[in-house]
Parts: sequence; C-alpha cells; structure tokens
Amino acid sequence: MATSVFEPENVLALAKLSQGGSKESLERFEKKWRTNVEQRRKGWMDNRSSQSHCMQQLEWEAHGVEYVSWAYNSVKANAPLKADIPLLGPRFQPPTYLHMQRRDSRKSATPGIAYLKTITIVHPLYYPELTQCPRCDAKGSDVAWNGWVATGHREVHGLEREETALGYQLRCARCQKEVKAQQASSKNGEGTYCFATTNHSFWERREHWEIPAGIPFFTKRCAVTRELFNLIIEFRISMTSAGLAEHIHQLHLLRYHRERLCYLSTYRAQLEHDRQSVFPSMKTPLQRFSKPGDIGGYADISITDDMIRCSERRARAKTVDTARKHEKQWGGGILSALNERGQTLGWQFCQTQSNAEIEEFLRGLKRRFGLLEVPDPEIAVSDNCCHVRKAIINVFPDAHVCLDVWHTLMRYSQCILGGSGNSSRTDICNDIVDAILKARADKYNTAVYWPREEQKRRLDAAFQKWAARGMWNALAAKV
Repeated sequence: MATSVFEPENVLALAKLSQGGSKESLERFEKKWRTNVEQRRKGWMDNRSSQSHCMQQLEWEAHGVEYVSWAYNSVKANAPLKADIPLLGPRFQPPTYLHMQRRDSRKSATPGIAYLKTITIVHPLYYPELTQCPRCDAKGSDVAWNGWVATGHREVHGLEREETALGYQLRCARCQKEVKAQQASSKNGEGTYCFATTNHSFWERREHWEIPAGIPFFTKRCAVTRELFNLIIEFRISMTSAGLAEHIHQLHLLRYHRERLCYLSTYRAQLEHDRQSVFPSMKTPLQRFSKPGDIGGYADISITDDMIRCSERRARAKTVDTARKHEKQWGGGILSALNERGQTLGWQFCQTQSNAEIEEFLRGLKRRFGLLEVPDPEIAVSDNCCHVRKAIINVFPDAHVCLDVWHTLMRYSQCILGGSGNSSRTDICNDIVDAILKARADKYNTAVYWPREEQKRRLDAAFQKWAARGMWNALAAKV
C-alpha cells in the first residue's frame, strides 16, 4: 500500500501547473478548488456534532478529497495519468513540523499540526476491483459510483494512534429494483442498494484475506488498521483482552507524549533561531496542547486515561430461574480445538456452550479442512464427550468421539472409597492410566495408546483388582 505525505498547498500548486492555460483559468481552477474544500468542510461539520471535528483535520481531509476527485476525473475514461500529475495515496499521512519548517521557516509552530491523523481513502482510483455490488455481485452498467460519504471520515483504531478512513458510495440498480418491489427502505438506501466503502455491509461477505491490501477492517461498531488487526490475531491466546488493550493504551499514550514533546522542541528551536537571526519568524505565543480525548484537538477518542465507573442504582435487574434463584448470565466459555501435537487449530468464545455454537465452530474447521484438502478427523477427543458428542457427529459423521484420559481418570477417582484420604488412591489412578496409555507423552514424544480392545480388557482387570480389595464406593458400578 502506498503511503504519501500530503501537503495541500504543494499539491494544489502542482495541479495548477499540470492544468496549463492562461493566468485567469489557473485562478479560476484554484478558486474552485478552495471553494469545494470549504463547502465540504462545512458540510462535514454540520454532520459531526458528536464526533471528532478538529477544524484542521477536516480541512486537510477536504483537500485530499479534492485531489482524489481531480486525479480520478483525469483517468475516468481509461486515459493514463499524465507524468506531471503526482499519484498519491491511498494512505495519506499529514505533514510534520519538519515539512512546515522546510516550506516556510518563518512560520510559527502550533499544536494543530500534531493533531492531524492519517487517513485512508477507499476509492475506485486506487481499488478499481471494488466496482461490484457487495450484495448481488452485479457489475458493469448495473452499478455506478455515487459520490463521497456525506458524514465525513470514520474513526479507525490504530496501533499507536487513531487513524481515519473515508469512503466512496456505490449504487446498484439491480438491488434498487428489488428493494422497490419488496417495498423495503432504509435511510438513503444504505445497506440495501447504496453501499459506502467504509461501511461494514460492503465487506461482510468477504473473508479478511479477500480484502485488498491497505484497506482497514470495518465492522458494524468499529474499524481497525491492518497492523492492529494482525497484532490482535497474533496475541489473542497468549494474553487476556484487557491486558492487550492496556498495552495498546500505553502505546497510544507514548505517541501522544512524543507528539507533544515534538511541538515543544520545535517551538524552542524557533526561539533560539530568532535570537540569532535578523529575520524573526512570525511567532505566536506558546499554546496549550490538548488532552488525548479532546474531540476538537488531538481526538484519540478510543484511548482514555480516565477511570470509568458504573453509576449506582437502587434497583438492579437480575436473571432468575424457575425457582427464583439467581442464574448465571454466561454459561459458556472458550471452546478450543487442538491437533495431536498440541497445536491450536482454532478457538471461539461461546456464550452458552449450546450445540448450535459448537457446531458453528466445527463447521468452520470443516470448511478449512476442505480448502486445505485435508481429510476430516477420524477421532475426536473431548473433555465432555456426553455433551459435545452430538454436535461433533453432526459435523463429522465418520469421527469416533471419546473422552480424554484426564477426565476418564476423574470419573474413576470420584468412585474411590474415602476419596483423597484413601492411601491407595495414587496406585489406583496409575493403574487406570496405564490401562489406557502404553507410553505417556513427554517433551519429545506423543502419547502411545493401547488398542481399543486391549484398553477394555485392562480397564476391566484394573477395576476388578481394586474391587476385590474394597476400594470402590457404590457409584463405581455406573462408571
């Protein structure tokens, strides 16, 4: 993905040079450019009352939109882009204090430069393959691009700092006819026949590896950059979600303090330069750097350094069962699948551990096996085979479902007379395990099991051995 530092005044100057013509035509071109930027910025401000509305950010983004529209019109008829027209994007980085000093050394540093956030523009200029309806896969004359998103950019969670993304709208004539026939409606047709490239409905039918490189991952409630998404996938099992969020929080705070230090260092360097120069800069007073969550300033709104507390209420809602006892709202947990080498194949957080949730997880594994051309598993070992057996058989009908060694041992150990106080408990447990395993697993080798018939014979012999000594309680006969 191409990343470009976007300097609006520099790009406008290059655009004027590429236009050519008389002085009056160039002045009209510049006036139209600036008028479009101002109108777009005001329109975004009116539609962003509760979102980040940093004036400099919106104005900088409006210049980026004007550049993309101008460059797109230059190649709309499949014409090649002229050599004197710079191809920037789709990821635009804001200019830094270094760019400001090199362009105009007399210009005083202000915090506003540090407030600007990177923007990714998802537009057919960079991704022509997106000209396809995400709902019915229509192409050609049935689909048409229909302008920019009127509400402005969408916030994107980043690894070190928040970013933004701006989308273009695609309208499908075929879906529009179906919606009218069904008398279905939604605001502006969004999600029915008009799709924004920054909306989750545009991407919900695509797998994450099918999304073109450089485009953030958009969901219904949030969006994340590629870097943050890959980090979450890499560390999702090795730490808790709260721990991972805290690490990201610290990275954001580090970036915030680094930007503030950069502003102070630049301002101090300008003061030192003024003392030694006969041409002082257009100095403005030192300004206060905004807080991280100020929506009119730095606007790192997904990261907070405040403690959030729940307000106390006199009445509390509880979930109760038929006996009016408090019922657990979460009856599930993490369902994971491992291969015979102990490697994790997948995991899913289940809210209830119902068979429907388990089957959904297993069907994902079955699809993966099919894509990799790997045969379905012959044996499925579970820690609770009575509960998950039906779900496994529904997805893998030829698999043999059995209980793992540890939980098999626990079933027998619960039937030992005297429980943990029995002096022969360790010997009994060893006999049960030895009846199942021929060799136990170690650091370098996997476990070796006795054949099925041999396991039955050895388990029966171990049971009878300790039954003759009176070591089993009344529940042992049911095991």
